[in-house]
Amino acid sequence: MLNVDEKQIKKDLFNNTKLEEETGNKKADIEKIHEEILKYHTAADEIQRISNNVMDYPMFRVQALKIKEKLYNAAISLRKALLDELSAWCNSTVVFIENTYEDMAIRISTTPQNERELVSLKEFIKESKEITTI
Repeated sequence: MLNVDEKQIKKDLFNNTKLEEETGNKKADIEKIHEEILKYHTAADEIQRISNNVMDYPMFRVQALKIKEKLYNAAISLRKALLDELSAWCNSTVVFIENTYEDMAIRISTTPQNERELVSLKEFIKESKEITTI
């Protein structure tokens, strides 16, 4: 589970061309993204609790601390990469919405000078109401 390509996971969840062909959206559903993030979060937690750091046996000693730390760090790194990618997507979406709103506000607040501009403005308002996805 931790032996995965971080770039490939991010591509599969946030820039998936196959998904775009099927659904029209490159980004996976938010539930799928949440599931992936939770998977690595849970893995990190389980790694910390899986065994003692040192286990003594009559003829040898098992020191698991370093491997646990390495696995934990790998899980946390993957989780952080997905969270960073999600945050970047959220930020770009907010900027897009803000710019779209500002453009719409400017267009709607402009007083039409003739009947053609009035018809154009009414069509713009109608089209703007129909837009529901980003």
